[in-house]
Amino acid sequence: MLELIDARPDGHHEIMVHAKLNNVPVHFHISVNAVDDFLRIEQRGIENSIAELTRHWERFIPRVEGFVTRHGGHDFLLTTEMLNP
Repeated sequence: MLELIDARPDGHHEIMVHAKLNNVPVHFHISVNAVDDFLRIEQRGIENSIAELTRHWERFIPRVEGFVTRHGGHDFLLTTEMLNP
């Protein structure tokens, strides 16, 4: 199970996510547009996207877990195309 630890702005209009996959720490980036598009919400800035990502984390898990496993859970970027194939 992918457990969210923290999500915050990374300084490049992306969100840095710290999580645990089966108790192993992982980190990756997710674009603000990817969060907003996945949730089908209006773009209202990175802080809003982080709040919505956190609030709806359970919806992201099925889409994100495979990428975390595939990339070894370290420093990759999830885009709209990856979350919404």
